[in-house]
Amino acid sequence: MHFEHGRDFPNALRYLGQAAESSAKRLGHEEAANYLTRALGILDHLKAPDQYGPRIALLRQRSWARRSSGDLAGSVQDLKEMIACAAAAGQLRAEVNGLLAVSRFCLHADRRLCLEASEQAAAKARAIEDEGFRALVQGSSASINLYLKGWRDEDAELCLKAMQVTATAKDHATLIRRDGIEGILECSRSRYQECRVSATHGKKLAREVGDVYIFVLFNVMEATALLHLGEWRQLQQETLEAVALAEKNANRPARALCRLTLAWLHVEAMDFEGARDLCEDVDAMALEENTFAFYFHRAVLAKAYVGMRDPERAQKQIEDVQRRVDADGTGLDFTIYTQFYHCFGEYCLLVGDIAQARTRAIELHDYAAPAPDRNHLALAYGLLARIAFAAGDLEEARAQLERALTTLGNASLPLAAWRIYLAAAEICEGLGETARASQFRELFENVIQTLAQNFAPEDRLRAALLGVLETSRGRRAAASPR
Repeated sequence: MHFEHGRDFPNALRYLGQAAESSAKRLGHEEAANYLTRALGILDHLKAPDQYGPRIALLRQRSWARRSSGDLAGSVQDLKEMIACAAAAGQLRAEVNGLLAVSRFCLHADRRLCLEASEQAAAKARAIEDEGFRALVQGSSASINLYLKGWRDEDAELCLKAMQVTATAKDHATLIRRDGIEGILECSRSRYQECRVSATHGKKLAREVGDVYIFVLFNVMEATALLHLGEWRQLQQETLEAVALAEKNANRPARALCRLTLAWLHVEAMDFEGARDLCEDVDAMALEENTFAFYFHRAVLAKAYVGMRDPERAQKQIEDVQRRVDADGTGLDFTIYTQFYHCFGEYCLLVGDIAQARTRAIELHDYAAPAPDRNHLALAYGLLARIAFAAGDLEEARAQLERALTTLGNASLPLAAWRIYLAAAEICEGLGETARASQFRELFENVIQTLAQNFAPEDRLRAALLGVLETSRGRRAAASPR
């Protein structure tokens, strides 16, 4: 303030920038954004020959602060203005960096803008001589394609190249981009331990620079890996910490994603009522503003209502997703697509619509099959086996079940394993193969028991899993010869 009043604008800018950085490190992001707004106003008083450089830097910094305080629209607007400044100044690398930031940020908030920015960044980067930077930009664009459009080998190769050329990078910006690329690639090929490592490292870096929203996006990635690995207690603890961070910063979008992540855990642990309650607690405005949050919310609720055997409410969630997809003109991303279409098939089985159930299961199969994704491919085969059995096609049911079991193999994929073992037990019971059915039911129970042991005795998720276990054991005992 002293330098502002004394019209010593260069020093005022310097200290406002330092104050904003200090506030961000203390997670005072709204305060940081206010400092930066003052700094941008001061630029108008300067007669400096180059205002573009300082303005680009301040807009980038304010976009981060706004994003972390929950002002997503303001953050995007800052990035757009930064890109325009960089283009006017002929600063191509800064322009591409701005486009990369838009694509990464809008991956969840605005998919159409995300894809446009990603494609522009990749195209403009071809004119930049730095081969490492070009590879990073191409890898970032390719990872977005994997996430939003599905698996393509050429995109996977570009991701791997980006990871190779940035293996020795030290700066936070490059490392955060690298972790994002690697996490998406590894999740797409069901290498969940590797995905988890990247996501955990990305969270650490995001926290160090005070970027709450990116921290929470990495937490969703980490939670996806932990969910499929069966490390559910760790998932619960990490996400509760992320909730606390989001609430401390009054960041509505981040809080919504954390609550939905917990709801996903509850629905997979078969605490359907708990999942529904968590979904109902999510801020409605956050769902409308964030496309990913909207789809995430509806997909989890659909699973919860199918689990509660409430087809009317499940149908409402499915129809909401289909309407939003048609309106947006973009498809579902990897995380939502796989869980939504599996649930859609389950819903169709519940209401007895065999033809549509098969259509949805084939869609899941065709989505997973091109990628080295044993997890979702095995789930697709397991669903097709159940559909064939419900249709009375016993040979097809056997064939699809064997494909599911072969694809699963001995991989550590408990979330897929219990579904496939339960399907195998129920099909074998229906075929009168009681000994084999008992073996599969025991395998199912072992997985459920292991998952239940994640939680403290008083945790409702432990109680939900043990309730499923008790029902299964009772059924197996009743089927055993006396």
